[in-house]
Amino acid sequence: MSDIETKSISNRTILIALLIFNVIGIGLSEVQRMRLGQQSTDAVVQLQAIERQRLAEQAADLDRTYRLIAGINERVNNVEIALQSGPLASQIKDIHERLMAIQIKIEASTAAK
Repeated sequence: MSDIETKSISNRTILIALLIFNVIGIGLSEVQRMRLGQQSTDAVVQLQAIERQRLAEQAADLDRTYRLIAGINERVNNVEIALQSGPLASQIKDIHERLMAIQIKIEASTAAK
């Protein structure tokens, strides 16, 4: 009878040990799940920070571009004013008239062919 009692004690011990290992496994699984969730959250936060930085850089580039365009427009306007009212205005007008006359002659010769 001693063998039978020892055997049943061994079975109980094995079952209790398996139960303990199962509880430990579930606990470790939950810890791993929580860490993965935290890593996912951290990754999303990091991506959002990168996106905010990229948008800020794009806004700065766009602002710089607008300032460059405004500067170019100002220079073009200054050149136009200088050409319209300066000493070159009559020469430019004469050149424009000659170009128009040449264009009319070219169109007339093309139409005659």
